[in-house]
Amino acid sequence: MASTIEVFCCYARKDKVLLDELKTHLIPLQRRGFITIWNDTDISPGTDWEEEIDKHLNTAHIILLLVSPSLIASEYCYSKEMKRAIERHNQGEARVIPVIFRPVDWTDAPFSNLQCLPTNAKPVMDWRNRGKAFLDIALGIKKVVTELLVFAPNIPEEVTMRSWFMAGSHPQDYEQGIDSNVTYNGKNSGYLKAKVAQPGGFGTLMQMFKADYYRNKRMRLSAAVKSEGLEGWAGLWMRIDGPGRRNTLGFDNMQSRPIKGTTDWQKYDVVLDVPQESAYIAFGILLEGKGQAWLSDVQFEEVQTDVPITSVKYPDQPENLDFGNPERV
Repeated sequence: MASTIEVFCCYARKDKVLLDELKTHLIPLQRRGFITIWNDTDISPGTDWEEEIDKHLNTAHIILLLVSPSLIASEYCYSKEMKRAIERHNQGEARVIPVIFRPVDWTDAPFSNLQCLPTNAKPVMDWRNRGKAFLDIALGIKKVVTELLVFAPNIPEEVTMRSWFMAGSHPQDYEQGIDSNVTYNGKNSGYLKAKVAQPGGFGTLMQMFKADYYRNKRMRLSAAVKSEGLEGWAGLWMRIDGPGRRNTLGFDNMQSRPIKGTTDWQKYDVVLDVPQESAYIAFGILLEGKGQAWLSDVQFEEVQTDVPITSVKYPDQPENLDFGNPERV
């Protein structure tokens, strides 16, 4: 199960009142155990404050830049905290979210290319109803938290194997590990299984990595899968992510050809194109519902363009608008 998302607040002391108001709007996410919020007021007396800031700045999953004239003017916030935050964002280690508290010219700031909150980057102090501004910010942060809980590779996991980690909508309901007793052609298998009586949503055993080496290529994920007692379904999946929030360029999770019930070892594959603008590739196996699935002999390789992609193919124009051509099964 993924641990909670750590949120780091980079702010100027003059904006402490606005920070406190924002934290109040984030309490529902804290109550559900989704996030913890850290800022410098959490530093204990007698502690090296700079060391504590560095520690949390380097472990946070979300870094909020609470933008105002005071933040931009602060040499420490601008040149140290903000610089390190952007470095971690560019390396895919954290998500930086600028939150515009007060009007200021930030067009030349290091975060100027990032999507800001509130909506349309309208400063909080320019909203007629400040409560609505903070609600807008909280909903935006909630969306990012949900994305990270489902997909992010940098959230610490209770992993038992290198490079693979658990994610999904309900990772707490599923268990993963290595099974040396269930093998495929002499190779170990990884497994994914429900560990509660009524599992919710889905769990996935996955990897995620940069797309740089694979751009402009057609890539195939293939693996042998064995299943037992699947009451829902399982499938291999692959996703191609572009830059920016929720910018999915390609996706297939075998939902149109699911693995169900009890099956012996069988090879499956997912094939997608990796466009030039791709930033990350994620793949794995997912399980929804009771049962267990094993995964082995995983391969990720380039294929020629005569190998068809497996994602949904849409027609060039609408068809069968009069319902006069029923589907033949």
